[in-house]
Amino acid sequence: MEIEFVRYEMTARLGDPRRDFALTDFPLEIRVCPLHGRRTRFTPVRIKGANLHEDDWPDVEAAVRESRVGCPFCPEAHERALSTLDESRFGARLLRRGQSVLFPNLAPYGPYSAVAILGDEHYTEVGAFDPARYLDAFLLSRDYLRRVNEIDETVRYAAITQNHLPASGGTIVHPHLQVQADAYPPGFVAELARAQADAFARYGRTFWPLLVETERARGERFVAEHRGWCWLTMWAPQGYHEVWGVYDAPGALDSFTDATAEAMIDGLLHVQRWYRARRRNSFNLAVYFFGDAAHTSLTCRIVARGNWAAFARSDRSFFEIVLGEQVMDQWPEDWARELRSYFGR
Repeated sequence: MEIEFVRYEMTARLGDPRRDFALTDFPLEIRVCPLHGRRTRFTPVRIKGANLHEDDWPDVEAAVRESRVGCPFCPEAHERALSTLDESRFGARLLRRGQSVLFPNLAPYGPYSAVAILGDEHYTEVGAFDPARYLDAFLLSRDYLRRVNEIDETVRYAAITQNHLPASGGTIVHPHLQVQADAYPPGFVAELARAQADAFARYGRTFWPLLVETERARGERFVAEHRGWCWLTMWAPQGYHEVWGVYDAPGALDSFTDATAEAMIDGLLHVQRWYRARRRNSFNLAVYFFGDAAHTSLTCRIVARGNWAAFARSDRSFFEIVLGEQVMDQWPEDWARELRSYFGR
């Protein structure tokens, strides 16, 4: 069986005041994600993108300076401001690797919710993270998750995520990762697990390698194969400038080796430099892990957010929040075409 890319095309007709109220047809399109079935609505004439500060690079110097005062993630505050682990279970109150420090999230989302600081620098622009420090934080997070699996066999799902700057939903400017490990997965992680199992039953193959093979042949949304990771934009993206990385290994913690993580970070920095060129300074990312890794692949996902700037407009509206459908005014095929040059193609 082949992957089916479902779309529905529509037209809206209205008297356009910009054209002396002449009746004008506006094409619309709905796409259905071939993995989880979520829908994305494309309205190419929408002006949301133009209102998300894509033409200007925000001046955040004053905000960064203010956020540095009393920052709990700066190194001088660690001993008095960071929450601590149960030393009898984790062998230390704080876990360290290079400049990275891992500790429990003071506002926990679950029993093993943790934070890993990327390094001593309080502020880093998108795409400018030091690869070695980035790697230290990811590997420290992975090793913490390994220890969680040793002490609690009920934990079957995990994710390493990042909010970069407050526009992404984070509260602290200082760069950091979040670590989540659960017996009860977050909604999208559960959806991914079910969807990958359903896809295997439908196609007789693991979904992600099949998608990569299909997209590589089509050439529309496949971006690059880079150090073992395949990077692509999605048929029905669920966020602005959404990019996925796919590694040909099961979606298990054991697949996330030092070399695999280092190669992933290299690819993510290519994507983030494209974000910088697109005048986006904020993003969310995730790496997903499944305890029962059958029919899953190791994947990461990065999504640009509305810029961190004074009075910036959000990239989520009523359609996304209360109607549950992502709306786009840009095409993922265009994103892929631009992004390829950042991988040297």
